[in-house]
Amino acid sequence: MIADTIEEWDEPLLQSLEDIRLQLNLEPITGFTLEFRFDSKAKNYFHNDCLTKFYEVQIESDQEFLFYEGTAIVRSVGCPIDWLNVTT
Repeated sequence: MIADTIEEWDEPLLQSLEDIRLQLNLEPITGFTLEFRFDSKAKNYFHNDCLTKFYEVQIESDQEFLFYEGTAIVRSVGCPIDWLNVTT
């Protein structure tokens, strides 16, 4: 499924991905943050050493509809990416 969204031009940058880390957040907002850490080759594309994306999750039942289907992602926010101005 994810592979269908990756284009050929994404591959060089993805090859510089070294690690993906998870941080749990319980307060003030319940969720988690994914940290994508890159090697020095990523500097050919952007200045960031690490890109992050926070996901807010709902873990309680929805009182309006009176049901619970499990944890749901209700919002996500990515960090700004400091792209290099590269022309091909």
